[in-house]
Formats: sequence, C-alpha cells, structure tokens
Amino acid sequence: QIQPLGVVVLANTATDVVDLLGYALLRMLRGEPHDAALLRPVTVSPETLDRCTGRFEVEPGVELTITREGGALIAQFTGQWKIRIYPSSETTFHFVVQNVQLDFEMGPDGRARNVVIRTPDETTSADRIE
Repeated sequence: QIQPLGVVVLANTATDVVDLLGYALLRMLRGEPHDAALLRPVTVSPETLDRCTGRFEVEPGVELTITREGGALIAQFTGQWKIRIYPSSETTFHFVVQNVQLDFEMGPDGRARNVVIRTPDETTSADRIE
C-alpha cells in the first residue's frame, strides 16, 4: 500500500486553520491518530506567547528552545529543525507534524518556569534554564 507523502490545501488566505487542516488530512490519509480539536485554533496574545519563550533543559545536553516569530511560537530541540507549535489554550501548545503536546507551567513572575512534554509514549518535564 502506498502511503501519502503530502497534501495540498488551497485557500484564498493564509491562516493557522489551513496549516492545521493540511496536517490533519495527512494524518487521516496515513491512518494515524489526529486531533480534530486543533482545527479550531485559539488566539493567544503576543504578551502571553512571550511568557512561554525561553530555553528549557530536557536532559543533560538536550534543550528545548521556544521563541516567538511574529504571532507564532517556534520550538527547536538541540540539533533539530525549528517547528511551529499551535495553541489550544494559553499554556498548551501542539506540534502538528508529530503527536507532541507542550504544557507550560507558569512561575510567580508570570513566565514559564518549566514545560511538560507529552508524547504517546512518555511524559517529560523540562525546567527553564534561561
């Protein structure tokens, strides 16, 4: 059986919904689990996004860096490519390429003090290092 390598979604405007729909369709076609709830993106203020930015130590030698580019959060693990993450609340974000969820826990200063990384196989907590 041939597995689809990609899908194309045509739209007259670029929005988060278009990206999310494309990834959901690809997962559906591959028979993989998908989260249809992500097709309803949540709008998060730039100030709220900034509270989640920083560097977090996953394990010795492996960091997760969260940056903001425009109105989006970008995640990058040490030695990996940058991936946009999508909000489902002010503190929960999802990778749509992989089945990964990030739950940010805020500290007393209002900034993320750690992030809980959830995959189907494991849950890991990463503390802020910067």
